[in-house]
Amino acid sequence: MDLKILNVNYMTEIPKIEHEKHFTGDFMMRKMAEETSSEEEIYYVEFRSGCTTRPHIHMSEQILIPTEGKGTVVFVEKMDVSDQSGSTRVLNKEYEIKKGDIVRVPAGLIHWHGAIKGEDFSHIAIRKKTNIENIWL
Repeated sequence: MDLKILNVNYMTEIPKIEHEKHFTGDFMMRKMAEETSSEEEIYYVEFRSGCTTRPHIHMSEQILIPTEGKGTVVFVEKMDVSDQSGSTRVLNKEYEIKKGDIVRVPAGLIHWHGAIKGEDFSHIAIRKKTNIENIWL
């Protein structure tokens, strides 16, 4: 077995049009070639100031490793839906993250992540492949 050394500079850039509906602003996304691993997906994402992913859910745990700048990861802790008025109240828990942090996002949790205002941000995202695609809200 050969050791595989991966470098974000040699990852394949994904055309923005494929994922722009999943982001709130300007971003660049690269993906590790499929043949590199049969078990996980590895992405490198650069977010421009204030850009985040839209809320989504993964069917497997996701690991985020910030590489530059300051970012945010937001978890939805609770949603209350009022039957009478039809209104929804969402309680979020927000964390600032930076280079050196490692974030574990549990499977099945509504969340989003990206750059804080006034700061560019990048991270590596790793998760086990599943038969079910991400659910984007």
